[in-house]
Amino acid sequence: MNSRHLYIGIFAVLFLVTGCAKKGPVLVTVATVAPEKKEAPAKKIVVGLSALKDIRDQKSSVLGTTTIPSGTAYDLVTQGTVADLVTTALKGALEARGVTVKDIPDWDLSAEGITAEGVDIVIGGQIKKLLAESKSEPFQTKITATVQLKFVVADGAEKTIIQTLTLNNRNTSEGVLFSAKKVGSTLGGALSSAIDQLLNDEKVSERFQ
Repeated sequence: MNSRHLYIGIFAVLFLVTGCAKKGPVLVTVATVAPEKKEAPAKKIVVGLSALKDIRDQKSSVLGTTTIPSGTAYDLVTQGTVADLVTTALKGALEARGVTVKDIPDWDLSAEGITAEGVDIVIGGQIKKLLAESKSEPFQTKITATVQLKFVVADGAEKTIIQTLTLNNRNTSEGVLFSAKKVGSTLGGALSSAIDQLLNDEKVSERFQ
C-alpha cells in the first residue's frame, strides 16, 4: 500500500468515527437486567405501586446527552417518560418475586396520604437523578450512567411507613464507537442495581416472605 492509499484509509476511518455520529435526539431503549425469578411468598402479597415522580431538572423523556468529538451534544431520549420507565422496571422486579402488583393513584409519600385499599404494601418514590452521559473521542467512547432514587415503603393495612431509602448507583462502559444499545444497557444496569438494593433491604424483603 502506497502512502496515498494509507492517507485515504486513515481519513475514511476518521470520517466514520467523527463525522457519522447520529444527529438530533437519539432514541435509547433502556435494557434493565432481567430479575432473578424467586419462589412466590407463602401467602399472596399485593403491592400497591404508585408511579414514581420525576423531580429531575430535565424534560420528562430525556435520559442524558451524547457528545461527539466536535463537542456538539445531543439529547438521549426514551420512548415515553422516565417516570414510566422506572415504574415499569420496579413492577417487573416485584412480579419476578411472585408478588401481585396493583397500580394505585399518586401518593404523596406520607402515612396520612395512604388511601389504597386491598393492598398489603404500598411503594412510591421520586426519581432524583437518572442520567446517561456518552462522550466520544476518535476511537473511544465512554459512557457513564448515574441513578439516584428515593423509595418510600408503607404498610397498606396499618397505614404506617416501613422504610424510606435514597439509593445511588453508578455504572460505566467503554467502546470504540457510540452505541445507543450500549447506552441503554449501561443505564439499565445502574437502574436494576438500585431496584435490587430496595427489594433486598432487610425491612423491605421481610415483608415479602
